[in-house]
Amino acid sequence: MGRTVTRAVGRQPAGAKVLAERLRLLADYDIVRRDEQPGVPPRVAYALTARGESLRPVLAALWRWGVRDEASWAAR
Repeated sequence: MGRTVTRAVGRQPAGAKVLAERLRLLADYDIVRRDEQPGVPPRVAYALTARGESLRPVLAALWRWGVRDEASWAAR
């Protein structure tokens, strides 16, 4: 996946504070690496660690399940 700057990830529906908390938690669990970059404003970049990369097959399987079962979810 490569590095992603918080500002690019921050376009997701979650608020900036919630997003920062979740990313810090993922860093605590060694799923992502947090690289602080000095400057004004300070920037933080994130990248998957080897442990995070190992989750790809699991997440891909979950995504395939969701896509396959999407019709039943939409009917609810």
